[in-house]
Amino acid sequence: MSTYVSVENQTLLWNTIQKVQLLHEQIPEYQQKDWFKQILGMFYQNIKNTSYDLRQLNKDTIGYMISTLKPKPEPEPQMETKPNSKFGEPISDTAIENMDELLKQQMKQRELDVVPFQPSEIAEMRRAIKQLQEDVALLKKLIPETKEVTE
Repeated sequence: MSTYVSVENQTLLWNTIQKVQLLHEQIPEYQQKDWFKQILGMFYQNIKNTSYDLRQLNKDTIGYMISTLKPKPEPEPQMETKPNSKFGEPISDTAIENMDELLKQQMKQRELDVVPFQPSEIAEMRRAIKQLQEDVALLKKLIPETKEVTE
């Protein structure tokens, strides 16, 4: 079996893409697994029966996933063009050269998007945990211990 589709590698990829906020913003939770499987299937079809660098393939997979999650810009309304518009200007369109740097930038942006808990929220969570612990202790006292029946 290919290491790309092994349970361990799929878990690694799944846990990585789950950390990207765009996934949760763009794809409903109930569709995320199917989306994930579809992309892995597409990549697997391209590499099966060939040799590959798993680390690079994983980077390419995550990069592709992130690129599909980014909102596509809306086309601007067509305006009348001016007679002196320059249509023949060359456009430089280059391939992504450093996937590692792109992923680092994406992770840094993700860290900036995460809002830390406020002290009041932490205090409220601690109160709730304490109340739950007290409730569990009370339930343990109210429910009699059952003894195993041996024959």
